[in-house]
Amino acid sequence: MLRNYILVWLIITFGGSLINTFYWWLDEMIFNTPDPNFNYGPDYFIGVFVIGFIASSLCSFPSIFIIYLIEVWKKIPFTIWLHAVILAINIVGIYLFTGLDKSAVIGFLGYEFAGIVGYFYFVYSKQNKLKDHELLDS
Repeated sequence: MLRNYILVWLIITFGGSLINTFYWWLDEMIFNTPDPNFNYGPDYFIGVFVIGFIASSLCSFPSIFIIYLIEVWKKIPFTIWLHAVILAINIVGIYLFTGLDKSAVIGFLGYEFAGIVGYFYFVYSKQNKLKDHELLDS
């Protein structure tokens, strides 16, 4: 079961970093006029991805581990309120550090979207399949 939560963590770090890097590219190259004195080559966006990957892996692991402990170890089933509280804590953190800057919120939503998709696919749907099999066996 822990493996499914680790897969969610990897989806958040890798998928969220890809989404955030793509948004960064759109913001730097499409939505704003690029600075001609700055090199926006592949190395720049690879650096954005790597820094985002490291930061998101360090920041999302505690949240995923707390969710794992609550849902598996304490046997508290999935509730939207559990995830809403963690989302609220993250938004308060963004507000305290960036003041809800547009880029920070959009970047966070990229990681959040990747986490929601990963959690639904790897944890929530598999828990429901196990419950369905238990009902069929009894």
